Amino acid sequence: MRLLSLEVANYRNIAAAQLEPGRELTVICGNNGQGKTNLLEAIWLLTGGKSFRGGKDAELVRRGETFAVLEAVTQRTRQEDQEPDEPANVRITVGTPDAQRPGRYASVNGSPPKRAAGLAGSFPAVVFDPGHLSLVKGAPEGRRRFLDAALCQLYPGYLATYRRYVRALQQKNALLRHSAGGTERPWAEKCALLEVLNVELAAQGEAIQKRRREYLALLTPLACANYAELSHGAERMAVRYALNASRAVEKIMPSCVGRFIEKRFRPVPEGYQVPENRYFVLGDHRATSIDSRSSVIGCVEKSQIVGKVFLRVWPLSNFSLIH
Repeated sequence: MRLLSLEVANYRNIAAAQLEPGRELTVICGNNGQGKTNLLEAIWLLTGGKSFRGGKDAELVRRGETFAVLEAVTQRTRQEDQEPDEPANVRITVGTPDAQRPGRYASVNGSPPKRAAGLAGSFPAVVFDPGHLSLVKGAPEGRRRFLDAALCQLYPGYLATYRRYVRALQQKNALLRHSAGGTERPWAEKCALLEVLNVELAAQGEAIQKRRREYLALLTPLACANYAELSHGAERMAVRYALNASRAVEKIMPSCVGRFIEKRFRPVPEGYQVPENRYFVLGDHRATSIDSRSSVIGCVEKSQIVGKVFLRVWPLSNFSLIH
């Protein structure tokens, strides 16, 4: 992937700037406070709308303005015997809370704007920052963030998996917190919700760990070889992915996840009949939805239904309103 050109307007302390990187190497030099790091940060936003330095939307917009604009032309390169892809025009806008469209949005080749996080995986990049010393000296949380940021670029589906894991974790913590605070749900309902969230956490967590291990397996030989060259062979480096659990638990976790899901979410038997005054509900994604097919959820009472279907769209021959 190559960056052919970049135009920046109202980004941090940059009123307007244009950049056309060289094919091999580009050096950006200048006095302190002129915006060199800000320009690199603008390039990094192409990887998924996030800053490697952090910061709220208002901090990314030049003082006195309500939005910043980044326009880039990128091109995906291929193997030597193949022609490169057609250049892509990427436009990112960052709006302050007072802007007509607050937040970070991106459009590619004139498509309708979408959340800038949707760019993850489309423009791989690597940034070196003095703060990366924390990867060695800092807490494990920083190393996990580093792995996750790289994996979001390498595997577009990883971001969705990571978000599902975080959302399930937040929902579980909220459920436990509310229960402790006196907002009590019926015991059976609380247990069912915890079962659902535990299974979601186990499944998504296993997928995340699998990707992290695969990435480290690719990264470790390169990192060790580079470190050996830098130290002239005087020192050796090792990289290992360690869970916050014993190695025995680490080895059996994949099979445990499978057995847990099979036990807790055993599908309803063939020929099952819906009890009277109950409703059998299905999710909109048959492959992943947790619904009445699960023995934990089962059929629901009418009082638990908060919406009503009024339009049937499939099959098209039966397109009609439902009364």
